[in-house]
Amino acid sequence: MERQPPRTLNNPMKKRDYSELIGRRFGRLTVNTVERIPSRGTFAFAQCKCDCGNSTFVRVSSLLHGFTRSCRCIAKEAVARRNYVHGETVQRPSVEWICWFTIHERCGNKNRKDWPRYGGRGIRVCKRWNSFKNFLTDMGRKPFPKASIDRKNNNGDYKPSNCRWATEIEQARNTRRNRIITAMGKTQCLAAWAEETGLLADTIQARIDRGWTEERAVNTPVLKRWGKRMKAEANPEELVAPPSDSLL
Repeated sequence: MERQPPRTLNNPMKKRDYSELIGRRFGRLTVNTVERIPSRGTFAFAQCKCDCGNSTFVRVSSLLHGFTRSCRCIAKEAVARRNYVHGETVQRPSVEWICWFTIHERCGNKNRKDWPRYGGRGIRVCKRWNSFKNFLTDMGRKPFPKASIDRKNNNGDYKPSNCRWATEIEQARNTRRNRIITAMGKTQCLAAWAEETGLLADTIQARIDRGWTEERAVNTPVLKRWGKRMKAEANPEELVAPPSDSLL
């Protein structure tokens, strides 16, 4: 018995006339003409006009089975609706959204080069900031163009109480490599103490390495050499430095 070809709409051995589809609507598409395009095989294609104004060619079988309902404008609108949660990611993302996205990538994407310094160290983003709206409510807009998110405690998580908008200098000073010193009821990095007291950062560091207290290291002025003797700028009765530390 001779094998019969499968009964399909586009069976090349039995070409169906689809002229009855002209004028019919399928979703947002209205069929204008139906033709077979030799370069695309024996399938029948419908030239359709979409409600959005675009024209497109669609396989007739896709129209009849409901696979195609527009010129792709429905899919584009669905993506736009998903993205338009807060109006920050449409077309061009805002700088605040980029910052929010970056901190999540640092802590959650193991393929990033900087992941070992963030997520790899146990740094996390608080649950509240899983929502960009909450992040923007807590942090606000960038106060100046070059502001960046900075964690006050470098070993702490990204959360409202531990984050601030900081300058490049503040960011550079608030790193794990910096020496943090507490004196006179204030805690700041070595570079900040050097700037405030007028002492060299190396001088303060050397004093602490020699066993000086942090309070004394930042409060003691440097002695000036005068001939072979050393005189203090402050009251000699109040300043008595060990001979081995006199040059510091």
